[in-house]
Amino acid sequence: MRSLLLMIARLALCAGMMTAILISALSARAGDAETAAGDNQIYIPLVVGNSSSPGTPPAPTPIPGELHGTWVAGNLSSLQLYDPATGQWLPEVLGLGQAYELRADGTYTYAAQLTIGSFPCVSRSSTYETGTVRAQGAQLEFIATFYRNRTATCGGAPSETTTPPGPQQRTYLIQFDAGGFGQLYLDSGTATTNFVHKGGPYGQPAPMPVPGAIVGTWRSGGIDPATFFDPETKTWDESPAAGEWYRFNADSTYTYGGFASRVVNGCTQRVWLYVTGTVEGSPQALKLSPEYFPGPSLVRTHDSCAGSEPLQVVWSGGTEVLAWALGSTGRLTITRGSSVDTYTAD
Repeated sequence: MRSLLLMIARLALCAGMMTAILISALSARAGDAETAAGDNQIYIPLVVGNSSSPGTPPAPTPIPGELHGTWVAGNLSSLQLYDPATGQWLPEVLGLGQAYELRADGTYTYAAQLTIGSFPCVSRSSTYETGTVRAQGAQLEFIATFYRNRTATCGGAPSETTTPPGPQQRTYLIQFDAGGFGQLYLDSGTATTNFVHKGGPYGQPAPMPVPGAIVGTWRSGGIDPATFFDPETKTWDESPAAGEWYRFNADSTYTYGGFASRVVNGCTQRVWLYVTGTVEGSPQALKLSPEYFPGPSLVRTHDSCAGSEPLQVVWSGGTEVLAWALGSTGRLTITRGSSVDTYTAD
């Protein structure tokens, strides 16, 4: 099940730990979190939870043709941040962001550059990585064989990391515009990043209808979709069973509901999540785009030791890309990052 308990942790982080996490993330393998600041986007590398110590990498194998080329998120002007032959970082490349060059033979180059903070405390990070990428259905696995990261925190002297991260799992979906140019969505399991194919021009991606095979309601756990939340009265089931559900509609809209609880130091923490939005898909992947207004997309939390009523706010989660498959028994399997969940038709 999608870890709604992580959401409790995220809400706690918002109370004062976020700055430390952002700074420590500067020296980590680039994931796909991004923070908007006005019209500018700052791309923040994060370590995802499904990495391990790298061993002997597999031999490269060809990847689908739709993935070939250079994909850019942000305005990074070049992937040439580092020269492996000389061991030297190259003169500063313009722009912030991240980019992949995915080659037909199953090898890749990855580069990322970011700046975070403001004078007098400005932190900078650059990452350069090469390796192999394997494609299986809507899943990509990146296995780094060469890695360099240089980070200078708060204007201090730069430090360098050379140990490659473990294998990185990504769920992907590509949408094409009328001119045939693609937009690549990579989902790490914690965030989704939208990359555009270098070379453009870029138009509005063509809509992708929801696959007919999954239209309907799908449930995991004992949760009851019928009583979980009433969008007209905005009332919740106060004591639902744990679980989650999706409802995919033929008009390319969807609804998601989920509930989880845990006990920490004698305090019961509970979280309810109700999301509506649009869904597009391919035979292997789905792109879920929440709507915030008119909504509702809401998250509700309660801590039994806080001595107050449940807190309810508009859900601010971003786009998700999920791999999907129907098994021979009719059960729906949804994969995001390294997390695999199974649902039955309701």
